[in-house]
Amino acid sequence: MLGQDDIELKFLRSRSLIDFYTSNTANGQKVAIMLEECGLPYKVHVVDMAAREHLSESFLKVNPGGKIPAIVDHDGPGGEKLALAQSLAIVLYLSEKTGLLMPTDLRERAEAYQYLSVVASDVGGAFTGMFMFGIAMPQEAPLEFYRAQAERQMRLLELRLSQSPYLAGDSYSVADILTYPVVASSSKMLPDGMTPYPHFRRWAEEIAKRPAVARGMAAAA
Repeated sequence: MLGQDDIELKFLRSRSLIDFYTSNTANGQKVAIMLEECGLPYKVHVVDMAAREHLSESFLKVNPGGKIPAIVDHDGPGGEKLALAQSLAIVLYLSEKTGLLMPTDLRERAEAYQYLSVVASDVGGAFTGMFMFGIAMPQEAPLEFYRAQAERQMRLLELRLSQSPYLAGDSYSVADILTYPVVASSSKMLPDGMTPYPHFRRWAEEIAKRPAVARGMAAAA
């Protein structure tokens, strides 16, 4: 027989407290993984970018910036609805909402912030440049520039992961969640893939085995 706490938990999980708007991108996968790791109930809304659904009137009410991912948390701060965009902002919000996946040790938390910033400003930009100038509209000179930037960032991640099991230190955190979807797939664009980065490869293979990561990657596929 279910106790009161079990009934309340079952009811909570039956509700779609978070509407999640995404498409098949690394940024969407970051948020999907975080939702799964936190065990939050959510409903996926696939936004067809090719059909320009991200510029539709209905979606612009969710995110006026017209970009995915975005969420609407119907149980936001104070029990009021909150619409939020940008994968970094969403992941940090979900971490604070649940109290999960952010190191409590100040040094490790500082490391987490550092690598969150590296991924948002440097790693993502480098691989986006490689995609744009290597695939979308090929141009050799810009491609070489962004490839060099991507390899530089991979060397940075490799160095860090040769020193600790995870980016923030000894514990899996938001820094790993933000990094994994971007680099695990985009590293295939590099001439030798992950081969020159054994510590990074070990880290990626370990994270890929997490059930929540597998579910999150599938949810945002």
